[in-house]
Amino acid sequence: MDKKEKVAIAIIKKWFRKGNITRCMRDILPNSNLNLIDREEVAKIIHDIVRWKRWYDFLIEFYDMERNAETYFKIAINEYDLDYEKAEKEIPKEKYVAIRYSFSDFLANYLKNKPEFINHLNKEAKTTLCINFNKGNKEKIIGILRNEKINAYESEYVETAILTESRARYSKVVKEGYAHIQDESSQLISKITANYGKKILDYCAGNGGKTLAIASITRNEADIYVNDVNERKLDILKKRAMLFNANVKMMEKGKYDVVLVDAPCAGVGAARRNPEAKYIDSLNNFPKKQYSILKNAWKYVKKNGFLIYSICSFLPEEINVIKKIDGEHIELNIKGLKKVENGYYIWLPEGDIFFISILKK
Repeated sequence: MDKKEKVAIAIIKKWFRKGNITRCMRDILPNSNLNLIDREEVAKIIHDIVRWKRWYDFLIEFYDMERNAETYFKIAINEYDLDYEKAEKEIPKEKYVAIRYSFSDFLANYLKNKPEFINHLNKEAKTTLCINFNKGNKEKIIGILRNEKINAYESEYVETAILTESRARYSKVVKEGYAHIQDESSQLISKITANYGKKILDYCAGNGGKTLAIASITRNEADIYVNDVNERKLDILKKRAMLFNANVKMMEKGKYDVVLVDAPCAGVGAARRNPEAKYIDSLNNFPKKQYSILKNAWKYVKKNGFLIYSICSFLPEEINVIKKIDGEHIELNIKGLKKVENGYYIWLPEGDIFFISILKK
């Protein structure tokens, strides 16, 4: 067993015990003494195991193999000579989508007639950076990446986005605030938000990914305010804003041209980057929470101002929350959007699946 295999198996074992694969990798990979290329190879294998967990479970049972971390690892690297077509034919018809494409029964029930969603969510996500135009330009940042032997090319959807390799997260451009890691679809939401006014409130700002993108897109010429119920996240945002030379202020009483509500959600649209999202078994209280947040955020929208609702989900119960807010729906004509009831899916080849809706007050 080589070192990469030992590290991968240690991560899988911890995941079986604790859950949360991202945290398991963060706990083990940085201290593994593997080089960056080997660490990324391990991360890819781990994500494949999580992405296809239910299919691997079925194969292990079908071929009567021992159910342990080593077996999952060997299936992921194709060490076994398995007849996948033979196994596939034995999947019960009513469970086919859940098992063969590895989703929870809850999610598979929604996806069974949506092959375009199934295929998209099971593709490995490319790493995407968001350029910080307040510290550098596109040519400089791509140049730094290429000098570090990291491939990078421009997005055709958002001026701030660079598609690159996963090891770019360790690059000088990220460490020194020339760019941050952010999905291409998230950056498109920031671009849309920046188009609707100069006084902007990011109402559920979190760690500030979209806030920083808006500051970059507007070259700090917009008045950007932030709010979040989590004070720790706001502290992180403040530190990031300093590193990025982004002019960001805490929310004040009053009205705003545009209020962005990037609401907490089931997160199923991000399953390419977070394959654990494929196994959710309920919506919990997300729709109720989303409505409460939207209702409060609506108070901060000035007359003739705009409320932007975005979620990294495509589930009807979460999308339909926007119907409860009494505003005028705004039509959009932007590359990468797909019209649905009450709004649009953001549907980019390399991006997460988001829903976005804009209301005018």
